[in-house]
Amino acid sequence: MSEKIFLSKTEYLKNYGEKSELFGLLPEWRKVKYQKIKNEQAACESLLAGLLLVKGLSWYAAVEENVALDLFDSENHILQERKLIMGIDSKPLYYSISHSGGYVAVAYSDMPVGIDVETKDDK
Repeated sequence: MSEKIFLSKTEYLKNYGEKSELFGLLPEWRKVKYQKIKNEQAACESLLAGLLLVKGLSWYAAVEENVALDLFDSENHILQERKLIMGIDSKPLYYSISHSGGYVAVAYSDMPVGIDVETKDDK
């Protein structure tokens, strides 16, 4: 079994200046999702989740991130509703995304996987 978790804080996006530069690094289906979000915090979390998706696929497929981005955008490579990426050396790659309170996590595995990020509050 092969698994990996990527975790980041949305505040790190501030270091990059213009989010439009990062937008170009997203798969097309994540761009569509991002553009529909009105809430600034949720938009940052969606942007970061998309970047971590590409990062994780790059790790899993042992390819450069621009190649991983092409894999995401290729027809029949991703089945969003099943959280499954197909067609990488005939091996499935499952993923799970969670975000809360400015944190984003993406888990990857060759088996179905799930992750949940929750921020602690006084309640």
